[in-house]
Amino acid sequence: MNATQCLEETNCRLHNTLQSCVSLFREGEDNRALDALLDSIEDLERILDIFQCAEATDFGLDNILWGYRKLLKCMQNQDVTGMTDLLEFTIIPQLKAWEARCNVICR
Repeated sequence: MNATQCLEETNCRLHNTLQSCVSLFREGEDNRALDALLDSIEDLERILDIFQCAEATDFGLDNILWGYRKLLKCMQNQDVTGMTDLLEFTIIPQLKAWEARCNVICR
């Protein structure tokens, strides 16, 4: 499997997992949602590893890291609603924009 194909599959899985995470939080399935969130972080790490191996440096990670820092603060405050809203309205849209930019870099 080449890096572009692996990146596309991991991005797809990341988005699906985050959408599931939001749904699970909204349904009150907090433990399952947190498990899904951990899975999504592993996918994000895989994506970053792919970029590191490809020596891609200009992929605009700052906005995404800002969102994850805010997510950590919500987790520390046990603010499930804040986590859910942040995922749905900030992190997922940022990842979609980031994915489009990454696709341009990888091609």
